[in-house]
Amino acid sequence: MVNNKNNELNKINDGLETQVGHLSHGQVQSPLMTVDEVAEMLRCSVRYVYRLIEKGELRVMRVGEKMTRVHRYSVIRYIEEWSCGGIPA
Repeated sequence: MVNNKNNELNKINDGLETQVGHLSHGQVQSPLMTVDEVAEMLRCSVRYVYRLIEKGELRVMRVGEKMTRVHRYSVIRYIEEWSCGGIPA
């Protein structure tokens, strides 16, 4: 079970490194992510990301009536809690 969690965490870390690798020198990564970007990072559905938002697991910022942006650090915090054996609520 621990190996499975470590494998999943490694896959997520690879995804983070890939995202950072696409940045040019001096370019800053946005602290906000789209719901689609979060779903890709977590390797889950967009619907599941919205469920996490509804449960308060991910901090968001509403931009207008329909645009939602997720704080990158809340995604990282969620990953760390999950990977350390904590069961997200």
